[in-house]
Amino acid sequence: MALVIISAAIKRSSVFDEPSDKTDVALVVEGRRLHVNKGALSVASDVFHRMFNGDFKEKQESEVPLPGKTYDDIVDLLLCIYPSELRPVTKATVDRLLELADEYQIDVLKRKCEGFLLTRCVDKYISQREVLHALYLADKHSLPDLLHGAIQIVKYYQFRCPAYNPKNTMYLENKQDFVNLRNETKIKLMAEMIYHFQK
Repeated sequence: MALVIISAAIKRSSVFDEPSDKTDVALVVEGRRLHVNKGALSVASDVFHRMFNGDFKEKQESEVPLPGKTYDDIVDLLLCIYPSELRPVTKATVDRLLELADEYQIDVLKRKCEGFLLTRCVDKYISQREVLHALYLADKHSLPDLLHGAIQIVKYYQFRCPAYNPKNTMYLENKQDFVNLRNETKIKLMAEMIYHFQK
């Protein structure tokens, strides 16, 4: 019984938990209500715009269920697009935010995520693994500036060579993010690597 009380007490809360005179619909996620404004969501997302202004049942509903979503992910999404909040994208949230930005067609959030990842890629303390993951995200979510920038960094990484095995070398062929790249992106990367090593 004590464990149930403790877990309920530490459940995440957000600024969207309570209705106000500025909210007119509740998104229902994991049985919890997130009180938002249709207009604010419609401006940010083409999907929400069609949902609230098109010929969908949600137009007349006071509650809109979002099945298959988590409370935490939707709160992070709202915090990044809601006019009164506009929180920054973080390393911990960028993957899920990109998924949701694609699903709800939120171009401004995709650009925000791309800008965050571009800034991370030029950080001198970033790991090779993180840059490769940024390349994978750019490929998966069609982020052209990030794709170009990440390729310009990753082209210096190496494939395994039995005769040359220095410490701290990033071997691409063993990394899942590299394996998951589209063939078109792998070809672009290989072309850049060949050009670099021929110079």
